[in-house]
Amino acid sequence: MKRSIIVLAIMMLGVSGCSTILPKPVIVTKQELVPLSIPEYMTRPCDVPAPPNKDKYLAASFSDRETMLTDYTVDILSKLSECNAKLEGIRQYTDKQEQILKQHKDPSNKK
Repeated sequence: MKRSIIVLAIMMLGVSGCSTILPKPVIVTKQELVPLSIPEYMTRPCDVPAPPNKDKYLAASFSDRETMLTDYTVDILSKLSECNAKLEGIRQYTDKQEQILKQHKDPSNKK
C-alpha cells in the first residue's frame, strides 16, 4: 500500500510538472540608446560671496582691512574650488556617456 501511494505521488508530481506553461520568449527587434542629461545639482550656479561692505571696509583699520580682504579671498577661492570640482564631475560624466555610446555602437570596443 505504501509503495502504491509513493508511486502515485511521483506520478502526480510528474504530470503536474509537465503541465506548466512556459512564457513566450521575448524577441528584441530594436534597441534605442537614450543619453541621460547632466544631473541638476551639477548645473546649479556657483555661489559667489559678496565683497566686504564698502563703508565698513573704509572705516576699518589697516589691519582689519587686510583681514577682510584675506577672508574674502579665501571665500572666493573656496567657491572656485567647488565650481572646479563640479566641472570635473561634468567632464567625467560626459566621458562616461561617450564610452557607453561607443560601446553601444561597437560592442567589441569594451573597456
